[in-house]
Amino acid sequence: MVCYETVANAIRELAAQSHFDLVETFADRIADLCLADPRVRTADVQVEKPLAIPDTKGAGVRVVRER
Repeated sequence: MVCYETVANAIRELAAQSHFDLVETFADRIADLCLADPRVRTADVQVEKPLAIPDTKGAGVRVVRER
């Protein structure tokens, strides 16, 4: 069984160690991180950046990857 706390900590570390100009790149890296665990068959990642675009709620992307 995958430990979500471990995944969340790995994502926090990824965010702290790198700068991403695009939410798409960040979502792709998160999906890669998840699929590095052989127990994970599907990574469904949604990333949102509030207030990224003036006069909108933000920008976001969803990435779904399967083995």
